[in-house]
Amino acid sequence: MKLNLFICLLITSVSIAADATSKLVSKQNSFLDTITPDRVTYFTQFVGPSVQLNGNPYKSTGVENSKGIWTWNQVSLGYQITEKTRFVFNPRFNLYFHNETKDFELSEPVVGISRTWFKSGKFSVSGGLNTMFVPVRDSTKDKKLIVNPGGFQVISYQHNEKLSYGSWLWFRMNYYSDNKGRTNFPVMVAPNINYQITDTVSTGAIFMINGSLDDTRFTNDEDENLNLYIQKKFHRTLTARLLLTSFEATDFDIEKSNINLELSGRFF
Repeated sequence: MKLNLFICLLITSVSIAADATSKLVSKQNSFLDTITPDRVTYFTQFVGPSVQLNGNPYKSTGVENSKGIWTWNQVSLGYQITEKTRFVFNPRFNLYFHNETKDFELSEPVVGISRTWFKSGKFSVSGGLNTMFVPVRDSTKDKKLIVNPGGFQVISYQHNEKLSYGSWLWFRMNYYSDNKGRTNFPVMVAPNINYQITDTVSTGAIFMINGSLDDTRFTNDEDENLNLYIQKKFHRTLTARLLLTSFEATDFDIEKSNINLELSGRFF
């Protein structure tokens, strides 16, 4: 009798423990599902070298960039909200090569949304709205930047199977603790054209115009640059775009152009 009672208690204890373990595992899985992004992408931009200086790129002002060759990098963690909208968290960092002062620098991560805003036939507008998450760089802290809501938008028209054109639009609304002498609304407009040579290779041109909005009036910074590129898609995880970038400050002199490279892709 005692043996039967012991066995019953043992079975009951094991059952309760198994049930508790199952619920704990379920909660852990639920938590992991919540924090795991449904899409992870990346973008890396290599700046330089220049055609003429063989290692030191030019700035948009037409002078040598003392930073040397460097890269701007972003990883985007996306979480599906609706069919067309994702919440995104984007860590960012810079890598410097042959720089005497630093070789790595964290940049300000941003949080926001990415979305297809409009799509009808051959015309589409997509992009994202985000803001700086926390000041990281000393330059950002010194400027006392608090938040900078804005985003990068892509306007595109697919003319036919080979040819598409449109424009990029980038803008920020910068809020500082001290706004004196600050540019509060920088803007970049970049009309572009793309020609699809094969299913995986394309070529095109991008003309970037930088400026700012003040009292609804656009002021040009007079540092335009022209980018001629060829692009190759190797896989979903890797697309490479090789660019020749020339500047208005050098009268778009090819010998004073930078050879840049952009890498992008989607992990899942």
